[in-house]
Amino acid sequence: MWFKKIGLILFFAGLFFLSWSAFLFWERNNPARLSFAINKTYKVPTFSAQGQKPIRLKIDSQKIDLPVFPASLELEKWSDTKEGVSFLNSSALPGEKGNSVFYGHNWANLLGNLNKVKRGDKIEVFLEGGKKYTYYIYSTSVVTPDQTHIILPTNDTRLTIYTCTGLFDSRRFVAVAVPSL
Repeated sequence: MWFKKIGLILFFAGLFFLSWSAFLFWERNNPARLSFAINKTYKVPTFSAQGQKPIRLKIDSQKIDLPVFPASLELEKWSDTKEGVSFLNSSALPGEKGNSVFYGHNWANLLGNLNKVKRGDKIEVFLEGGKKYTYYIYSTSVVTPDQTHIILPTNDTRLTIYTCTGLFDSRRFVAVAVPSL
C-alpha cells in the first residue's frame, strides 16, 4: 500500500519538476521578458550615432564584466542576447547627453548581481577604439514594465541599466548612473 503512495508522490513531484523546467526553458528563450510595454503611440527616439559603439560594460563591485551587443526595438519586439548585455541602439551613446540604455537577463553569468549595486558603485563602459566612460550609481528602483519613463531620452547625461526581477520576472530592477556624484 505504501508503495502506491510513494509512487504517486514521485509521479507528481516529477510532473512538477518537468513543468518547472519547461517554464525555465521558455523564460530563457523569450526576449519579451526584458521588454517594457511600449504602446503604439511611443516613438522610438533616433539619435545620430556619431561616434564609437560600446563594446564592454564593467561593474567591479559585483564582478560584472560583460561584452555589449547592439539591440533594437522594432514593432514592439525587443532584441536581446544570451552572451552579454544589450545596448539599445536608439538611446544616447555613452558620454553623450541623454539616456544610454543597457539591459540584460538576470542570470548569474549576466546581470544576476545587478540588484546588489549601491549608490556610488562605479560602472565603466568601454567603446570601440579604447575610449572609456566612468559612471557612478546614483539610484536604484524596481518598476513595472509599463513604467517606460526609465528608457526615455533625458536632458542630462546618464546610463540606465536594467534587468528582470520579481516573481516570474514581472518587474524590472533599474540602476541609474551619472558621470559624477
